[in-house]
Amino acid sequence: MLAALLARSQSALASQEPFLVLPENHFAYTAAMRIVEPMGSMAVQGPRITLVYGPTGGGKTHLVRHVARETLKRLARGKLLLANAHEFCQWLLEAHDQKAVVEAHEKLRSLEVLILDGFDELQDRADLQQQLLCVIDLMADAGGHVLIVSEKAPGELRGLSTRLVNRCHGGLCALLKWPGTDSRKQLALHFAHQKHLPMSEAAALELAENLAGSPAQLIVAIQQIELMARREHSTADLSLIKRYLQGELLVPTITIDQVALQVAEEFGVTIEALKSKSRHQSVVLPRHCAMLLARQMTAATLEEIGRFFGDRNHTTVSHGCAKLEELLPGAPTLRQVLQKIRGRFPASHSRTG
Repeated sequence: MLAALLARSQSALASQEPFLVLPENHFAYTAAMRIVEPMGSMAVQGPRITLVYGPTGGGKTHLVRHVARETLKRLARGKLLLANAHEFCQWLLEAHDQKAVVEAHEKLRSLEVLILDGFDELQDRADLQQQLLCVIDLMADAGGHVLIVSEKAPGELRGLSTRLVNRCHGGLCALLKWPGTDSRKQLALHFAHQKHLPMSEAAALELAENLAGSPAQLIVAIQQIELMARREHSTADLSLIKRYLQGELLVPTITIDQVALQVAEEFGVTIEALKSKSRHQSVVLPRHCAMLLARQMTAATLEEIGRFFGDRNHTTVSHGCAKLEELLPGAPTLRQVLQKIRGRFPASHSRTG
């Protein structure tokens, strides 16, 4: 199981999207970058546990993946693990039940850095929290780093044990703040540049002043503006941004339910099954396909996609997509199926190329 988690971790870190350091995220960035320091380094004083927290859509996952890639530049293969907290602790709990926890802990001793996303999923799960406590102590004894990602501060999480709260507070907790107007302007230019979409300073400022939401919402806006600009063979100038803000979407948008319907028909399952809690492979595979296509072809955030598919959180969606992307290189038939589904939508909508 650890080998599978490591493989998935490597897949999740394959992309090279740059992280833009801004005044609002500078402290969280600096805190997370502690994991770059080697084991035994005197640059990190006190417990080597760091927790970055903040609301969904603020860029936590993007931040920790950037920091993880920086850390991998100094680490040998298999020394860093990025995993979902619930999935990781569930593996340890199963190992404990099977009397194999000592073996599991021995495997973990090879790690120098452990990054756990979705910490808030451990709320009201004393059994999983106990497994995490053991691993935190194990990593501390070995001088390794633990980086935890959460939507809330430890003390705000429901049913979190006092011992685990104290462990987190004994390290460094950093809030990832939402960006102000100037930083939203910089993000708009940054996201537009990533999509090779020319955008003027005035246009970026107009967008920043009128969209006061999260970075994730700003990404969605840039995606929609990109479609408008492509349709009109224009740049993202001030005029286009004003028309966008007035609700003048010239390109019909693809919705999650449209994607889900096509996937359900192709795989012979119901939309209700895709939204269900079923873990049967006949449902899990099409569900992951629908999540990936929704991420690629709609303007929906990971949170919105997760909500559609049975109130799953954005971390679950991200890991589901990562699992599928890991599988696709060796599955030509499945790649053809996905391309067939994409072909049912106008080519101008797909962002997959």
